[in-house]
Amino acid sequence: MGNLQHLGLLRGKGFHPMSRLQFVLGCLAYVSSPLWLASLATGLAIQLQYPIDWTSFWYFLNPEFSPFMLASAVSGLLLIGPKLMGAALVLSRPGERRAFGGAKQVVRGMAAEVAVSAILAPILMVANTKAVLQILRGQDAGWHAQQRDADGLCFRDAFRAMRWQMVTGVGFAIALSFRPDLATFFAPIVLPLLFAPWLAMWTSRRSTGDAFAARGLLVIPDENAVTATTVVLPTRAPDEERRPAWDAPVPVALPA
Repeated sequence: MGNLQHLGLLRGKGFHPMSRLQFVLGCLAYVSSPLWLASLATGLAIQLQYPIDWTSFWYFLNPEFSPFMLASAVSGLLLIGPKLMGAALVLSRPGERRAFGGAKQVVRGMAAEVAVSAILAPILMVANTKAVLQILRGQDAGWHAQQRDADGLCFRDAFRAMRWQMVTGVGFAIALSFRPDLATFFAPIVLPLLFAPWLAMWTSRRSTGDAFAARGLLVIPDENAVTATTVVLPTRAPDEERRPAWDAPVPVALPA
């Protein structure tokens, strides 16, 4: 949540406009979560004023162009576009493509990353929203050190950490009981929230990461004892030719 502190630097002197833009984008990474949650709640509240329309339940099978579809397509492109461009960049570099295991492995890895990110996005939405509200209220949002050697969460810890995700999911589920025809639209949001503790337990296990790695998913070349640095960055000169000036031998005058 340190990105939100950068708002105070926007009026600082000496910053390049691009640096100020980076500050804003960093803040939006967290502020966008409460905006997303508010838009979902507002949209559902508006739909509750209308009767059930079961034709909308299968709308995704026969979509029609509308401003809503255009906005959804643009939003999806903004979310997945950088991942697609990153994969395309890797695929366009033969050496880097081989370092990542080939074109098929790159595409499979990107698809797995998109799927996992989509499942975890609603959980992070609630977590970031809670943190932003705590900061606005002057409370400590918490910034604990990561336990990189830990292996798995027990259900009690996962349930305590994800209780607000479950409360949000239950709230959406209750509202959708009055408009069940909208279930297909909200399922990608509500289901991860309801199963948040179990998803937290699953993603916290080392065996889960090992299972993905065994299939070549969600790994980088360095984890397979292969480096892609030499195919991305230019080759450096030998050590003798690139020795820094401060490391060069300095003549010392010996006393007579």
